[in-house]
Amino acid sequence: MKFMFLFIWLVSLMSACSKIPLMGDRENTELASITVSELKEVDYDHFSLRVFSGDDIVVEKDKVARSDGEISLSLHPSEYRFELDILQGDSIFASTKYCAEADYYTLESGPNRIAVNVCKKDGTPVFSPVCDDSGVGRRVLKLLSNKEVERTIADLTQQASAVSNLFPAAKKVEGFKNISDINVVTFEHVKGFWDLASSTSTTIVDRIISNYDCSGGMDQACLENMFYLLGEQIWRKRLVNEELSSLKELYQNIRPATDHKQAVTQVLRGMFMSPQFIYRSEIGVKRNGVSHLDQFEIANALSYLFTGSAPDKALMDLAKAGSLASEDVLAEQALRLLKTNAAKDIQKEFLGAWLEHDKVLSITKDSDMFPNFETLREPLYQETNTFYNSLFFADGTFEDLFLADYTYGNQTLAQLYNGTANGNQIKVPSDERLGILGHGSVIASHSSAYETGPIHRGVFLLEKILCDHMPPPPPSLDVVPPERDPNATTRERFAAHSENQACAACHVKLDGAGFGFESLDPIGRFRSTENSLPVDDSGKLFIDGKQIDYSGVSRVSELVADSTQGKLCYVTQVYRYANGLIDEDRDKCAIENLQEKFIDRSNLKQIWMDLVASPAFTKRK
Repeated sequence: MKFMFLFIWLVSLMSACSKIPLMGDRENTELASITVSELKEVDYDHFSLRVFSGDDIVVEKDKVARSDGEISLSLHPSEYRFELDILQGDSIFASTKYCAEADYYTLESGPNRIAVNVCKKDGTPVFSPVCDDSGVGRRVLKLLSNKEVERTIADLTQQASAVSNLFPAAKKVEGFKNISDINVVTFEHVKGFWDLASSTSTTIVDRIISNYDCSGGMDQACLENMFYLLGEQIWRKRLVNEELSSLKELYQNIRPATDHKQAVTQVLRGMFMSPQFIYRSEIGVKRNGVSHLDQFEIANALSYLFTGSAPDKALMDLAKAGSLASEDVLAEQALRLLKTNAAKDIQKEFLGAWLEHDKVLSITKDSDMFPNFETLREPLYQETNTFYNSLFFADGTFEDLFLADYTYGNQTLAQLYNGTANGNQIKVPSDERLGILGHGSVIASHSSAYETGPIHRGVFLLEKILCDHMPPPPPSLDVVPPERDPNATTRERFAAHSENQACAACHVKLDGAGFGFESLDPIGRFRSTENSLPVDDSGKLFIDGKQIDYSGVSRVSELVADSTQGKLCYVTQVYRYANGLIDEDRDKCAIENLQEKFIDRSNLKQIWMDLVASPAFTKRK
């Protein structure tokens, strides 16, 4: 679905302030006035405006000439829908009707501000968005990820859960497994949720019967209370009357053919198969063209963002009290959740999605060349997780992430890095590596089985760290790695790409980024020679709009740490993970608002707090 941008300068509402007499003996009423201004950025001749109250047109202005400038009119406070056509000659160039959905606006007495969507016939926006502090998020229904299902069930049953293996593996987009647009329900998901519903219902039913005896189902008030409270826990919201009635009706239909326990079990199974459990709603209630998340949607968004599971009792109580509308309360709860162990797991998940360093656990390495690699997989993976979380939860900065001359691990890793161990902290030689780009998990994950793979490393640096997307090679191009040569370095073999005209356009940039890692071998060890030849780790990095010559991983780390581009990219990656989406033009303003804050502070943890404080967290379009 294409998105329609908002134009806050297109239609503005202001208080009329004056009182005007109405028909009969009715009291005077303060009206809202609407002013439609000339659209200076668009080539058009006329525009037509219609204002609807329900299905009735209450105002119609046809073919208002551009030369007429502004037009003004007054309306009683109420809900209205606006239609705006922009015409070139007699043809409609753009219109609100071409947008995917209509917007309704509630006009109130006193100052108001609204915006109207205008699209071309194909549904694309007419204008580029001008960002202010009002960037909002997307209205979505999010399928619980496999990990979210697993954590949610574990919290409900108070037992360790491995139910994520009931579902197909999540599809990855740029390393992220939680992208809602592509991870949709399949037949395999339906089967998985059926098995999940069956096993979980059986697991918890005895506890429920013990807590709510309900006289074997004869006590109707008890049954209603039981289903109401179960609904809150399983569906993570306050049940409306229709939902509660449907659960009671289901029980009553089942009960005559079986006993109380089995009837409750079947109702529980239905609850776990329901969309209310399977999805997280971030739809909201629309007011003035913007959807505002309700209290329980906010509670879910906050809890799954920081813990990957359902809201706890404290959050649910705040939602019931309507307290999550307060920015201060949201901030307090975000800080509380960040102190949980679950928050540490979430940061590990984000890190794995961003850096894809978790590939070190499964990637193949030549056993003859690297006979000890199997024993290094887990220590390398845990090193990066520990390093990142130690910075994140101690208010570390983006610069710290790339410039640290230390890491964490055992004596084996200290030897791998030519470092000095002090407890579990390892001091590394700063002329060989700095920060997270020198971690063996990162290096090994973006190398091949037997060589460094400068192209893989270049793509990683450009796309994941700098958000500089590289196009795939043309289908007609036969992409074959150069043959191994014991008399040449990897760089010498791969440099041929830049000399080939068909490859040069991309590989000048890719190779320039990847060759700087040549001093680290396929498992992250420092080396100064390869095949008895000196290693050349010089390169050219395109960063912040400039081409910079450099040598070595430490210099790459310094360039990234000092760059605006790296910081902007980090925020984009956080936004992608936190919202489960790959950003599009419609997300531009929400991301830019966060980027501006991060440039000022570059605090790794604070950007997650800024996410919660941003309009995009509670307001959707």
